[in-house]
Amino acid sequence: SNSTFGNFSLNSLRGPQFINQDISVSKAFLVRERYRFSIRAESFNVLNHTNLGQPESNVTSSQAGRINGLGTGAQMRRFQFAARMDF
Repeated sequence: SNSTFGNFSLNSLRGPQFINQDISVSKAFLVRERYRFSIRAESFNVLNHTNLGQPESNVTSSQAGRINGLGTGAQMRRFQFAARMDF
């Protein structure tokens, strides 16, 4: 016995890919010579893709190979709106 588990090569465990697409739309209006009004809409993770975490890599665990949560930095779709008046 050489005390190894299986015949997988080193660093061969891969998990799901991370997809995060953001979008921003803005428009500025000149109200008068000295006044400017701008609006902005932003969306983070606009396609609302679920970014899963990496699988459990401990081969002696009963959870080996299972994905038990979201990826690091993953967030669900989020919208943000802003308006600004410069004078």
